[in-house]
Amino acid sequence: MAPRRKVLFLAVAAVGVAAIAVGVFVTVTTTAAQQPSVPSDAALYVFDTDGVLGKDGQQLTWNQDASGSLDAANFQTPTVCPTGSTNVASFVATFGNERTPTAWSMWEFLGYGVSTAAGGTGSSSVAIAPLTPDRMGSGTGQSIHKSGGLFSLGVACTTNNNLTVTAAYYRTIHVQAGGAWTIDPLN
Repeated sequence: MAPRRKVLFLAVAAVGVAAIAVGVFVTVTTTAAQQPSVPSDAALYVFDTDGVLGKDGQQLTWNQDASGSLDAANFQTPTVCPTGSTNVASFVATFGNERTPTAWSMWEFLGYGVSTAAGGTGSSSVAIAPLTPDRMGSGTGQSIHKSGGLFSLGVACTTNNNLTVTAAYYRTIHVQAGGAWTIDPLN
């Protein structure tokens, strides 16, 4: 290969390697920016109205019944909170706010209180955790419904008058303007 061609070939190769490196950096940075800053305490599985396990990328409507479970095989397996928890809530939050009830975008305290009936150990538990956004009456649900965005959807165990989260189980969801939402894959 002639020296001039060799230099041109090396220059083109260097540009190609640089482009690939930038692409990988942008992809990794974008993906990292879309994930909650603190991981969920356990995998949360989303089930549809019929108790069928939701698929990654599945779209649900704003008012379509959905529930969450820590068991991928059974939507009725209770979510048992850590000892000392006094309530359970369903919530939608911006990333990084999953463990801060005062910063949740929308929520519903389920009000089940202390129970050992569902396999708990003197703490709150919920047999079928509701995840239907339309059902969460507190917060800025109408704004989220109208504008959409990227959020965490989940179930939290709380104490201290619902100000302290003792455990949080959540998934990333994409909400479209108008309220349809999709389930992102588990991390």
